[in-house]
Amino acid sequence: MVTAVLQILVVYISGSVALLADTIHNFGDTATAIPLGFAFILARRKANKRFTYGYGIEGLAGVVIVFLILFNALVAAYECIDRIFHARADGYTSLAVLFGAIGVWLGYPLADPIIGLVITLAILHSGTPAKLFLPACSTGWTRES
Repeated sequence: MVTAVLQILVVYISGSVALLADTIHNFGDTATAIPLGFAFILARRKANKRFTYGYGIEGLAGVVIVFLILFNALVAAYECIDRIFHARADGYTSLAVLFGAIGVWLGYPLADPIIGLVITLAILHSGTPAKLFLPACSTGWTRES
């Protein structure tokens, strides 16, 4: 559990979806211990007149655990797919640099300047210069303020 809590901090700082998926997995492992613990506690109880074969909660606990694992997998998959379709611009530019390097390595020397142009267009499209050099525009600051 301590690892999962520390991972949340690193996920927040880095924005890594892979680490987020691992964090979800760690919390899922911890969460599955809860129904399993209840099952073990109830399994110790002896059979009685009402429950002649015991409580049989182990099967229900197994079903709950399976659904917890499924839920964790769906949340992790959603976050990964969402990041693919709503990636930050720097993620695309890093991928473009990789494609440019592979292109040059494969013998296409124009891959490097073409990728450089694509990255330049991505920077211009994202509005980064306005955000860096004109912070007053992004914060709503005016002369009257």
